[in-house]
Amino acid sequence: MHQHFFLLITKNSKLELRHLETKSNSQMNTKGLEKLIFTNIHLNINVKLRKDDERERKKADQVFKVA
Repeated sequence: MHQHFFLLITKNSKLELRHLETKSNSQMNTKGLEKLIFTNIHLNINVKLRKDDERERKKADQVFKVA
């Protein structure tokens, strides 16, 4: 899900990617049968830009902060 959100923001920002890889680790607890509580979510996002220059890196940083 996080990758789709990141890609949507990337598209709206007109940031062109060459490659995107995401990995996530999460911990959760259950309360009864109906409630899950996420206690820790860690995302690793690896992005390669189509045009790797200072302007595009700044744009990528902004996209990451929004996501």
